[in-house]
Amino acid sequence: MSVYFTGFVAAILLFSLNAHANPSAIRIDDELKMQPDVQAMILEYHRIAASRPNPCGDPKYFGIRTVLVDGKKRARYYVDGKGIACIPSRMRPNETWEIKNDRWTKNLLRGYQRFIYTLGTAVEKGVCSTVDSCMINKASNILRTNTDLNAFHYADCADLPYYLRAYFSFRHGLPFSYASQMLPRPLTREDRRRVEAREARANELEEKKKRGVQLTQAEELELKSLLKSRQLRYDPRYTMNGNFVAKRAWILPQHKVSFFSWAAHFPNVISTASMRVWRNERVSYRNSKGELIEELEPDFYSAALTPKGIVPGTVVYKHDGHVGVVYRIDYEKGDIYYIDAHPDNSLTWGVIDETWTKGMAGRATWGGGFKNFRPAVVERDSWFGPKKIRMVTDREIDDLDEIYEDSYSDEQYRLFEKLSDTVRYRDRNISVEVEYLDFLRLRMSGGRYRLDPVGQFRDDVMRLCRNMQYRREAVLAATEKGFHLQEHPPRLPDNIYGAQGEWERYSTPGRDVLFKQRVMAVVDNLKKYRKLIDDRHPLLKPGLSVARFKAEALAAWHEVAGSCRISYRASNGRERSFNLIEAIRRVPYMSFDPYMCPERRFGATSPEELATCTDSPDKREWYVYQQFLRNHMAKDSTAPMGWSLEELKAINGTQVDPKLVERLDVEKAIQNL
Repeated sequence: MSVYFTGFVAAILLFSLNAHANPSAIRIDDELKMQPDVQAMILEYHRIAASRPNPCGDPKYFGIRTVLVDGKKRARYYVDGKGIACIPSRMRPNETWEIKNDRWTKNLLRGYQRFIYTLGTAVEKGVCSTVDSCMINKASNILRTNTDLNAFHYADCADLPYYLRAYFSFRHGLPFSYASQMLPRPLTREDRRRVEAREARANELEEKKKRGVQLTQAEELELKSLLKSRQLRYDPRYTMNGNFVAKRAWILPQHKVSFFSWAAHFPNVISTASMRVWRNERVSYRNSKGELIEELEPDFYSAALTPKGIVPGTVVYKHDGHVGVVYRIDYEKGDIYYIDAHPDNSLTWGVIDETWTKGMAGRATWGGGFKNFRPAVVERDSWFGPKKIRMVTDREIDDLDEIYEDSYSDEQYRLFEKLSDTVRYRDRNISVEVEYLDFLRLRMSGGRYRLDPVGQFRDDVMRLCRNMQYRREAVLAATEKGFHLQEHPPRLPDNIYGAQGEWERYSTPGRDVLFKQRVMAVVDNLKKYRKLIDDRHPLLKPGLSVARFKAEALAAWHEVAGSCRISYRASNGRERSFNLIEAIRRVPYMSFDPYMCPERRFGATSPEELATCTDSPDKREWYVYQQFLRNHMAKDSTAPMGWSLEELKAINGTQVDPKLVERLDVEKAIQNL
């Protein structure tokens, strides 16, 4: 009798919940919904969503879905960006961070590397795909406890290295520190000259407008660009001369910190501004109040470009605003694998390639490249004095302990100030002039790396396939939450590549530019391989002729790109698919705008495919006049982008750039070898 009664109550409860549940917020397998603990979780979700303002009441930011935990299905909260504030307090367990170790030892550092390696390989194998799901699976988190199952784990790209390092430190009772205030480094004399010239020109154009003088279209564009540059000068993520550390926060023995509550604040205090720093220049500055600010040691030190410097846990930073964490190295090929996090809490993996080295070379004060967390040391003023902790200097790192020996070097800034710089690599097996990426591969392989053009081309095309498949998930996240059904905002963000809020989470301009750059790198590499073959370059594996390379590359292109399937869910809910060759042809037409229908997001041009698109006439105009932005082949955060539709119409950039089409034509590049 009680069994029937329980089932009846459950049915009534679920009927009531389903009557109000938003399908985009609650995505749980049907068999889970009958479990009492899941029913209680759904009730909890509705209480939170009903009693709190956005983002908790907005299914875009907060909901429940099914995840696999150690191979078993489980209902789990998910968040998107600021939805972290919606997670119930019970999912921030009060587990105190107790400091039991004064310093990192060889075993602890090796344990940290194994922790990162295991996590990264789990992402690579598809065991987990978000920060939260990776931290609660035993196969991906070797330190997982029952507390982790009851907690919630979140990080975006800049937070990820800090979150992982802090979590390991918490589990092993280690102290922890991070830069809590970053300030822009004073401009160089040349920087000031450029800024003053731009300001003078901006003031001149603004004064003309005030006098009622009609600016030409070119002057309007110039003014917008100058105002954009002015705005970015105050954004710590894009400072002209980098940043320095003005304040630090510490977790010390005397502090009683609940890790999960403390780490939930990372998204508010950490950004890529913390990475845009190279070293302590030993300079003090006075602020606007005349107060003296001492420059402190950065969170990281510059890693040597060697297997001792680049290890699992090494952080890699592109100064255009992205961060990854190295998790493994292929010591035969010299490839460096990384994981990176995104605002929707997802984790992806990749291999350091030309698009990364392009964002790592440059001015040293931008801090691009490989970094390791800076160790701290505990000292006493006297035999009986109190313990004090400080961050070590760059000069002390090699002598600190054998675990840090030969891990520090500033060579990446000395050798590759420009992307075009080449370096002579020498060892007992080879002496050769190489670019940044090949230099890395030689260093990481101990000189064993030899270029197999056909194998490298095949690997690069396979990675293009995976990158485009990742894009499906990014677009699906937006369409599942109905963005394509909403009205288009009156203006684009001032920076479509570095916006905040919904645009940051659901648009894909940065991802799309990166994909174009990777295709163009494949095309450029084909020309490079041809020259290396002609020159009989010592880096090449022997026995390859141009004719053979051309035939094998063409066969590999049709095999790999032809078999790679890209699919998307159309506006009518049906799946459509095409191969990578077609996907690359569509790239100039693929919309980065989350308010467009999925058909336009995937570059549909035929009337048959567009027949299911739900876009209004207004959105169709937005799409047409955004073409010049889709033509971008590089991220330029200084370019004006905050356009209204009327301003876009005045620019009239509706034509696909033929140079872009040419640069993306992989098959033609093979035929021209």
